[in-house]
Amino acid sequence: MPDSPLLPSDLRSGADCFNRGDYFEAHEEWEKTWYGREGEEGRFLKGLIQVAVSLYHLESGNLKGAHKVMGTALGYLKELPSPCTGVDLNLLRQQMDPLYRELEAGNDPYPQVEACAPRLSLTLE
Repeated sequence: MPDSPLLPSDLRSGADCFNRGDYFEAHEEWEKTWYGREGEEGRFLKGLIQVAVSLYHLESGNLKGAHKVMGTALGYLKELPSPCTGVDLNLLRQQMDPLYRELEAGNDPYPQVEACAPRLSLTLE
Protein backbone atom coordinates (compact mmCIF):
# COMPACT_ATOMS: atom_id res chain seq x y z
CA MET A 1 0.00 0.00 0.00
CA PRO A 2 1.51 3.36 -1.02
CA ASP A 3 2.30 5.77 1.80
CA SER A 4 0.88 8.85 0.11
CA PRO A 5 -2.29 9.73 -1.78
CA LEU A 6 -2.27 9.66 -5.56
CA LEU A 7 -1.24 13.02 -7.03
CA PRO A 8 -1.61 14.37 -10.56
CA SER A 9 2.19 14.42 -10.86
CA ASP A 10 2.14 10.62 -10.41
CA LEU A 11 0.23 10.38 -13.70
CA ARG A 12 2.37 12.72 -15.79
CA SER A 13 4.72 10.20 -17.40
CA GLY A 14 1.84 7.94 -18.44
CA ALA A 15 -0.17 10.93 -19.68
CA ASP A 16 2.77 12.07 -21.82
CA CYS A 17 3.00 8.59 -23.36
CA PHE A 18 -0.78 8.43 -23.90
CA ASN A 19 -0.88 11.82 -25.60
CA ARG A 20 1.94 10.75 -27.95
CA GLY A 21 -0.07 7.67 -28.90
CA ASP A 22 2.30 5.33 -27.03
CA TYR A 23 -0.57 3.43 -25.42
CA PHE A 24 1.43 0.40 -24.34
CA GLU A 25 4.00 2.62 -22.60
CA ALA A 26 1.22 4.65 -20.94
CA HIS A 27 -0.20 1.41 -19.56
CA GLU A 28 3.26 0.42 -18.27
CA GLU A 29 3.79 3.77 -16.53
CA TRP A 30 0.36 3.78 -14.89
CA GLU A 31 0.75 0.17 -13.76
CA LYS A 32 3.82 1.18 -11.73
CA THR A 33 1.67 3.79 -9.98
CA TRP A 34 -1.28 1.43 -9.52
CA TYR A 35 0.48 -1.36 -7.58
CA GLY A 36 -0.86 -1.47 -4.03
CA ARG A 37 -3.61 1.10 -4.52
CA GLU A 38 -7.15 0.12 -3.67
CA GLY A 39 -10.58 1.72 -3.52
CA GLU A 40 -11.31 4.74 -5.71
CA GLU A 41 -7.62 5.32 -6.52
CA GLY A 42 -7.26 1.71 -7.63
CA ARG A 43 -10.41 1.82 -9.78
CA PHE A 44 -9.33 5.11 -11.33
CA LEU A 45 -5.89 3.79 -12.24
CA LYS A 46 -7.29 0.49 -13.53
CA GLY A 47 -9.64 2.52 -15.72
CA LEU A 48 -6.79 4.61 -17.17
CA ILE A 49 -4.64 1.52 -17.69
CA GLN A 50 -7.43 -0.27 -19.49
CA VAL A 51 -8.26 2.74 -21.68
CA ALA A 52 -4.64 2.70 -22.83
CA VAL A 53 -4.70 -1.08 -23.36
CA SER A 54 -7.94 -0.87 -25.34
CA LEU A 55 -6.40 1.72 -27.67
CA TYR A 56 -3.32 -0.47 -28.04
CA HIS A 57 -5.62 -3.36 -29.04
CA LEU A 58 -7.37 -1.11 -31.58
CA GLU A 59 -4.02 -0.07 -33.00
CA SER A 60 -3.06 -3.75 -33.32
CA GLY A 61 -6.35 -4.69 -35.02
CA ASN A 62 -7.61 -6.74 -32.05
CA LEU A 63 -11.20 -5.49 -32.09
CA LYS A 64 -12.52 -8.20 -29.78
CA GLY A 65 -9.87 -7.41 -27.15
CA ALA A 66 -10.42 -3.67 -27.58
CA HIS A 67 -14.17 -4.07 -27.09
CA LYS A 68 -13.82 -6.15 -23.94
CA VAL A 69 -11.13 -4.02 -22.29
CA MET A 70 -12.71 -0.70 -23.25
CA GLY A 71 -16.03 -1.77 -21.75
CA THR A 72 -14.30 -2.68 -18.50
CA ALA A 73 -12.34 0.60 -18.52
CA LEU A 74 -15.46 2.69 -19.00
CA GLY A 75 -17.13 0.75 -16.20
CA TYR A 76 -14.29 1.63 -13.81
CA LEU A 77 -14.43 5.30 -14.77
CA LYS A 78 -18.21 5.63 -15.00
CA GLU A 79 -18.99 6.76 -11.45
CA LEU A 80 -15.80 8.69 -10.70
CA PRO A 81 -15.94 12.47 -10.38
CA SER A 82 -14.38 14.78 -12.92
CA PRO A 83 -11.78 16.02 -12.52
CA CYS A 84 -10.23 13.06 -10.72
CA THR A 85 -6.61 13.41 -9.60
CA GLY A 86 -6.21 16.18 -12.17
CA VAL A 87 -7.68 14.18 -15.06
CA ASP A 88 -10.67 15.54 -16.94
CA LEU A 89 -12.64 12.30 -16.92
CA ASN A 90 -15.65 13.90 -18.58
CA LEU A 91 -13.51 14.70 -21.61
CA LEU A 92 -11.93 11.23 -21.63
CA ARG A 93 -15.35 9.55 -21.42
CA GLN A 94 -16.65 11.81 -24.23
CA GLN A 95 -13.74 10.73 -26.42
CA MET A 96 -14.01 7.02 -25.61
CA ASP A 97 -17.80 6.56 -25.74
CA PRO A 98 -18.12 6.91 -29.55
CA LEU A 99 -15.26 4.45 -30.04
CA TYR A 100 -16.97 1.97 -27.75
CA ARG A 101 -20.30 2.43 -29.57
CA GLU A 102 -18.57 1.66 -32.88
CA LEU A 103 -17.08 -1.51 -31.38
CA GLU A 104 -20.51 -2.46 -30.02
CA ALA A 105 -21.88 -2.12 -33.56
CA GLY A 106 -19.15 -4.41 -34.89
CA ASN A 107 -17.22 -1.62 -36.60
CA ASP A 108 -13.54 -0.75 -36.44
CA PRO A 109 -13.18 2.73 -34.93
CA TYR A 110 -9.40 2.90 -35.44
CA PRO A 111 -9.71 5.32 -38.39
CA GLN A 112 -11.33 7.74 -35.90
CA VAL A 113 -8.38 7.27 -33.53
CA GLU A 114 -5.95 7.96 -36.37
CA ALA A 115 -7.87 11.09 -37.38
CA CYS A 116 -8.30 12.47 -33.86
CA ALA A 117 -6.67 10.40 -31.13
CA PRO A 118 -8.08 10.63 -27.62
CA ARG A 119 -6.06 12.96 -25.40
CA LEU A 120 -5.73 12.92 -21.66
CA SER A 121 -6.19 16.35 -20.14
CA LEU A 122 -4.14 16.45 -16.93
CA THR A 123 -3.90 19.47 -14.65
CA LEU A 124 -0.87 19.28 -12.39
CA GLU A 125 -1.90 21.98 -9.87
